[in-house]
Amino acid sequence: MTQRVPGADWKGAARERVEAFDRWFNRGAWPLFRRSSAIYRRVALGRTRVVLVAGSFGKTTTTRALRAALGLRLPLPPYRNHKSHFACHVLGIPPWRPWAVLESGNSMPGEMERYAEIARPGVTVVTSIGSEHHNSFGTLEAIAEAEAVAVAALRPDGLAVLNGDDPLVAAMAAQCRGRVVTFGFGEQNTVRATGVELDWPRGLRFTLVRDGAAAVEIRSRFLARHMIPALLAAFAVGEAAGVDP
Repeated sequence: MTQRVPGADWKGAARERVEAFDRWFNRGAWPLFRRSSAIYRRVALGRTRVVLVAGSFGKTTTTRALRAALGLRLPLPPYRNHKSHFACHVLGIPPWRPWAVLESGNSMPGEMERYAEIARPGVTVVTSIGSEHHNSFGTLEAIAEAEAVAVAALRPDGLAVLNGDDPLVAAMAAQCRGRVVTFGFGEQNTVRATGVELDWPRGLRFTLVRDGAAAVEIRSRFLARHMIPALLAAFAVGEAAGVDP
């Protein structure tokens, strides 16, 4: 029978070891994972079209909605989206898969350039701009400029799916060399939601409008209105992939 020494902080010691490993994994091992994942993307995933999800908040919900729309297996939580963790997600994509969805963090200047270089996205989704990493970037405009790198990385045959209700995100359309689709609640958006109603306890229902014409009636299990943009983004990407809504 194991005896514990009174006062021994074994949980604290274990936590310190885990944190030390995580620091090494994301700093010391990052250059190796960055290079290996970039090579794997070019060599093994040449036929895979990558959807890169960027933005300040709403990324994980949007990523899960996109994966469901494209028929991909949902990742187990927690989903870590920065540095070596991001690279490992790339390395875990099967080479025969036609689509892949990656969520990118962006906590420091210069990070998004690395993620875009690795992912080589065919589709970029930007969810929102907020003050989550204000200490690192200083202003919302600087955060938007950093996130816009994921849009500028698209080739002429690429697709940018942007939150048209967020002016800082909508302005990124000017940096896209490919096609742009906007989503949200405003009438200016390509894909938008109207007639939102809460059918408690079943969830929200709304009409999805595409280019001004009602496309389909949607029923979801979401209970909060701010979750709907994730579904709109998933519809826009699914449509590009030829998925029947």
